[in-house]
Amino acid sequence: MLCLATRYSNSIMVPMLETPRLCMRPRTAADVDDCVAMDSDIDVRRLITPEFRDNFDVTRYRNSLRERVAVDPGQGLGWWTLRSRTNDKMFLGMALLIPLALEGPEIEIG
Repeated sequence: MLCLATRYSNSIMVPMLETPRLCMRPRTAADVDDCVAMDSDIDVRRLITPEFRDNFDVTRYRNSLRERVAVDPGQGLGWWTLRSRTNDKMFLGMALLIPLALEGPEIEIG
């Protein structure tokens, strides 16, 4: 049985979701280094678009992540960091639910 708690974490109204083992919370500037480390791994990037995989630049990517922290893609939409609920230092990945190209109306899930 899945127990899911939802609450909104900031003024942008991005929900924080928790299960007994997982915490899915809105991405913050404190998460950027973990995201960069994950996507710096070519084995991770091979699962993403060829443009991202083949043109990966750590500095440019880090800067774009920092900029996105301040973006409000709409109520209930955004970027999340996934961490262990029992160990907040254990980075598990990230997820997103945003308007396609930040313009919509289509929604991108990732």
